[in-house]
Amino acid sequence: MAQHDFVINNQGFPAFRADLNDFLSAVKTTHSGSSLPSGAAAGTIWLDTSSATVPLLKYYDGADNILLATINHTTNTVSFSGAGGDLVNDLTPQLGGNLDTNTHSIVTTSNANVKLYPNGTGKVEIGGATNSGRIQLNCETNSHGIVLASPPHSAGMSYTLTFPQTNPSAGKVLQTDGSGNLSFASVVGSLSTPLVVTGDATAGSEIRLPEDTDNGSNYVALKAANSIASNVTFTLPSADGTANQVLQTNGSGVLSFANVSASAGQVIQVVSTTKTDTFSTTGLGFTDVTGLSVSITPSSASNKILVFYSTSISSPSGQYSAHLRLVRGSTEIYIGDADGNRTRASSGYWSPSDGHHLSDSNGNFLDSPSTTSATTYKLQLQSGYSGQTVYINRNYTDSNGTEHSRTASTITVMEVKG
Repeated sequence: MAQHDFVINNQGFPAFRADLNDFLSAVKTTHSGSSLPSGAAAGTIWLDTSSATVPLLKYYDGADNILLATINHTTNTVSFSGAGGDLVNDLTPQLGGNLDTNTHSIVTTSNANVKLYPNGTGKVEIGGATNSGRIQLNCETNSHGIVLASPPHSAGMSYTLTFPQTNPSAGKVLQTDGSGNLSFASVVGSLSTPLVVTGDATAGSEIRLPEDTDNGSNYVALKAANSIASNVTFTLPSADGTANQVLQTNGSGVLSFANVSASAGQVIQVVSTTKTDTFSTTGLGFTDVTGLSVSITPSSASNKILVFYSTSISSPSGQYSAHLRLVRGSTEIYIGDADGNRTRASSGYWSPSDGHHLSDSNGNFLDSPSTTSATTYKLQLQSGYSGQTVYINRNYTDSNGTEHSRTASTITVMEVKG
């Protein structure tokens, strides 16, 4: 490798021959050297051998050295500057044909972006081949990814989706205005009809309505039957019903609120209460038995109320009496006719000569309250003698022994269809 100053002086033949050989050596090695030949002029092409394994072929334009090509002795390759050459120094490179990556990737260094800038109204197109055009977004290790795919050719679809101009907030979804303009919207009120919830191979579909997350994770579910013979649509009422009404269908899926329907004589509702502690009252005058009252609200004024009661009564030994009567509100019902000074009652009791007896007192009565208001039924107790005490659910002596009983009393009311 050699360089020459491009000047051959007048001299003797031996010196001339040596100088000529040096010039020819420089030409033969493309004026190789680590710097521009001293006699270079505009148009000189020379080889920069600053790197012994990667020399650079340069063109001197009279002021600057322009890189023509990079020669790699290790890989035996030449990279030309400009078209098909050095893309780093070519400010306007252009392809003369399709770019084949040859199983390689286009990568960046130092976390730089890969930028694609179409001109004007141009687009970045992802073409299709066997499949429609697709973009795959990989995970950070490039071992998993999701694919965004264009509709197939058979769909004949060409449209533009324009993303929103605002940031999304939690719980929002993307919706279109029908012209491809997307916006973020709440799910509530933005679902189209009919809303289809798909089931699986083992069960019908269901909709779950969870409770407040502060209270737990329970939910209420509406579920379709696992097997349905034909489509069924239920249309809800246009207004709320009244208390105690139920939803009924007209046989065609149209629902409405209605009162409980029953045939005459059928029981519509049952209310009952039980008293397990004891009660006592002294002297004349009926007194409410605490814990033996029950309230019921008839669904129709034409319905009847069937009352059952069962209790146990005792009074002092020596043939004393007790009287029990059934009362609706403040009106006594189910009592005997008036006759002299005799006490009108629903049940009566007369004690034997000892105080150990406990007598069952039961009764039932079909009442007609003729109302749809809440109605209370209760039992009242009275001694047959002034100053004498009578008892419920215990006998008079009530000694602490196994031979003595503590009983329970109950009153039950049933609404019967009239």
